[in-house]
Amino acid sequence: AYWCPACAKTSRAGVKRERVRRLYSLTLDEYAALRAQPCGICGSTDRLRVVDHDHATGAVRGALCRACNGNLGWYETKQTAIQAWLAKGKV
Repeated sequence: AYWCPACAKTSRAGVKRERVRRLYSLTLDEYAALRAQPCGICGSTDRLRVVDHDHATGAVRGALCRACNGNLGWYETKQTAIQAWLAKGKV
């Protein structure tokens, strides 16, 4: 179906297309193909995958399940402290 530019931005598909383009610089087909891939960390194919991207640069890194994406986000904020703890070794 053809949508005029004004209608395309307000239609449900148009809103999603614009959001995916703005957030990830992907087409809807590229977005769907990415989310169809297994999780890049745990390999899960039975959980919903999300697009993981670098919040500083916006660069898309790949598809992750929600659990791995959340854990990765947590790790990124605690990375320095975790690495310092691991460097101490065992007591």
